[in-house]
Amino acid sequence: MLKTKDDESLLIYLETCAVDFGRGGGEKMNAEEIVIARLWSESGYIGFGRLPSHMLREGRRSGDTHWVKLSPEAYADAARLRMERGQRNKKKIDEMLAK
Repeated sequence: MLKTKDDESLLIYLETCAVDFGRGGGEKMNAEEIVIARLWSESGYIGFGRLPSHMLREGRRSGDTHWVKLSPEAYADAARLRMERGQRNKKKIDEMLAK
């Protein structure tokens, strides 16, 4: 499902949206990311869609135009990616502190 670094970044972004707000996206995503999210949604990897117009007015954060839900597989992938990113950052910090 994740073919590129951009796919990985998109999944981490969508995971943050899903966990923190249950919605997010559209205005902060480019056209290619919207297409990828829709393809993932069609495959069942995530749930993703445009919010109904009445929900766009209900206490939304600026830019929240879509809802997002992740499958267990997508959550597992996001957790793995976050751990890998954290390990890379830890290594960088350890190297800087050793100087």
